[in-house]
Amino acid sequence: TFNLPASLHLDEGPVTLVASASSGLPVSFALISGPGVLEGNVLSLSGPGIVQIEARQDGEGNYAPARPVRRSLRVKANPTGLTLSNLTQTYDGTPRPITVLGNVQTPAVSYTINNQSSATPPTAAGSYPVSAFADGVLRRGTLVIARAPLIVQANDQSKHLGQPNPELTLTLIGTVPGDDPANLLTRPISIATRAKESSPPGVYPITTSGGAAANYTLIHQPGTLVVEGFVGSYEAMLRDPVSGDPSGLMKVTVPVASRSASARLMLGIEPAALSLAGPLTLNAASRIASGQFSRTLRGTDAYEVSLTISVFGELMVEVTRNGELIATSTDGIRLKDRTRGHTVPQAGSYTGEIELSQTAGPNDPFAPGWTTAKVDAGGTLAMTGRLGDATVFTASLPVDVAGGYRLFAQPYRPARAGAHVSGTWALAPHPTTAGRWQLEGAELTWVKAARDKDSTHRLGFGPLPVELSLSPWQLATRAIPLAQLLGAQQFAVTYSPTGSPSETSLPNQVGLNSNHTLQVLAPVTSPPNIRRWTARVNPTTGAFTGSFQLLDLTQSRTVNFSGVLRQSSNVLLGQQGAGHYLLPPLKGAANQESRTGDIRFLRMP
Repeated sequence: TFNLPASLHLDEGPVTLVASASSGLPVSFALISGPGVLEGNVLSLSGPGIVQIEARQDGEGNYAPARPVRRSLRVKANPTGLTLSNLTQTYDGTPRPITVLGNVQTPAVSYTINNQSSATPPTAAGSYPVSAFADGVLRRGTLVIARAPLIVQANDQSKHLGQPNPELTLTLIGTVPGDDPANLLTRPISIATRAKESSPPGVYPITTSGGAAANYTLIHQPGTLVVEGFVGSYEAMLRDPVSGDPSGLMKVTVPVASRSASARLMLGIEPAALSLAGPLTLNAASRIASGQFSRTLRGTDAYEVSLTISVFGELMVEVTRNGELIATSTDGIRLKDRTRGHTVPQAGSYTGEIELSQTAGPNDPFAPGWTTAKVDAGGTLAMTGRLGDATVFTASLPVDVAGGYRLFAQPYRPARAGAHVSGTWALAPHPTTAGRWQLEGAELTWVKAARDKDSTHRLGFGPLPVELSLSPWQLATRAIPLAQLLGAQQFAVTYSPTGSPSETSLPNQVGLNSNHTLQVLAPVTSPPNIRRWTARVNPTTGAFTGSFQLLDLTQSRTVNFSGVLRQSSNVLLGQQGAGHYLLPPLKGAANQESRTGDIRFLRMP
């Protein structure tokens, strides 16, 4: 709000500028053009003409900038005859005298207040007849004292779901010094909100209306009432209460009313997820919701789940089976809501390597696995890969409000208890590639239960600690080919031992062609490429697939391999990619299990 007289005579300066913003923040002024000098909020007039002034409020804290308001003031030359001026003013709590110009002696000025003539100027807002007499000349006019702007600001409030509404209050902003805000109103102001005790979580406006004050114009500004609740989705990685190893995953969904919840409980000791649902008990004082859910399987195993959700997005879980505590979580968290038009900074494609955290045991897979991954605009991480025993796995992981992910995959078919891969992590900004993200060495746990019909690792293994790393993957173009993104065009190839005497003739050096196939460069054999080694890179995902042949006495075996490459010019030990091969058993051998080994690509200078 910025009011400025339409015109003034030159001798009526300087002018004190007054403006207010609905935020209550201070307003600044700028002289745009015209005959004047502006210092702070005091405008000095230097000659006739048009002066343009702009009032500005640039915002601060919770407030965006206000739209600037520009006003024009016509500065007129001083009159030669008796003239009444400054007839339009704004209430400020002090007497508001008029200005008399063009006289040669001190004028006698009279104000009519409540039908009584007085030499004392009026203070209150209103219209007042005035007269001035000097040099035998009488001039009459009307002094108008406008009401000052007074902002009625509804105060923001919050409450917990199920609580009665708090007392709604307001603040008067802009009272003139000396005026008591408690005694300003001649008619009360109404304040209301449409939120009720039973209203679901959300943000509700608090509005004011009506009211009157003798010397002020009321400007109503709404506030908000935030009803806190638990609506949303949550996840918690469950852990064994004794070993601390991951043992399951709990997914909880709370609808808008926040008085019930549904859940999906995945446990490593069960081959399939359990669906649960039940009411929530709300505690307004502690701002938590709690629930007790139960499920009985096979008529014998009774599961009890206790969960507690805080209004701050924290989830705690305890799971018992037949009265025994089997899984807990104290660090569950709310999942991030998808925001239309917003893209998370981690969005993009990745390739991932899964490496052993310790030396492989006699029954452990030598090469843990690999994955390709993609984070969409909303933060969901989609993974597709192979574990080191050649088991394909996929996962779609939502991101939580802190940017974290939880994986609990049960990829084995047929589904079985005691077979899963699990862990938690969060991506971090890449140290050398601006705008990209990565993951280095997240701890995962891999467990595989024994099964005599499996093609590999029939005795089972685990819990096996492994580490997941994710590197950003950029799509190649004509301008930037894949070799340039990889930082190399030739690679050394290494293999874990196959046990075949023919492995000595396996290729140990390959080059990347323009069609994304890998060509054998060494060793040179006769006939060329005697092991029939082939491989191709998928430039979209970074995954490679291939095969080679081994010759054992009179038996020939085709060995398939797969893995991923990494795009980086600074990879530890020069490793450009890793994967694993699946070695079929020899015909007639006592052990008819396939065996896995690793294959690695190292950058060559």
